[in-house]
Amino acid sequence: MFAQFSQFVKRVFAAPKKEEPVRQEMLVRSYSYKQQYKTWINQGGHEEILKNLYTSYTLNKLQITGDVPMHVFVEGSSRHVVLHYTDSMGKTLFPYLQDFFRDRIMRIGYNLYLSDRQIISRAGHIEQIDRHILRPAVPAFHSGDKLEQLYGHITIKVDYIDDRPLYLQISAEAIQDKAYGKVFPFDELAETIFQ
Repeated sequence: MFAQFSQFVKRVFAAPKKEEPVRQEMLVRSYSYKQQYKTWINQGGHEEILKNLYTSYTLNKLQITGDVPMHVFVEGSSRHVVLHYTDSMGKTLFPYLQDFFRDRIMRIGYNLYLSDRQIISRAGHIEQIDRHILRPAVPAFHSGDKLEQLYGHITIKVDYIDDRPLYLQISAEAIQDKAYGKVFPFDELAETIFQ
């Protein structure tokens, strides 16, 4: 009896276990997803949402709420835009936008450094984080001038709870290395990806 009581006390008062990713894997899109994404692009599915995003971003700088729920903030040397999910957007919009933004950023001189997925078991739900991490391309031959960091390291991630998107976040973190020149304004990056 004392052994059972002792086990019960240990379970109740034990330090909570640290929640660790159940699984971390490369983010690989399926063939059907790629076909649907291509159709979305070819049919101009991105055009209307990009107009709304750019308008909401511009209004957000004036502290006015736009049509797309958005949060823009600065944290140390990082700049962030968070797009909040609403049911009217549809579950496929955020992954499509994530890949669309990745492709646009790669066209301005970035390389895809990593695409991964973390699946974390939480109390009562499963959290999933899909990320693209992009870094400025480094030239093969360096002339001795400072390297262009463009907008710094860029992360585009989508967070899900039980397969429901919560938000899409675009973050640009300045590179704190003397070999790199000054970071470009974040507003230029926003114009590049939202227009």
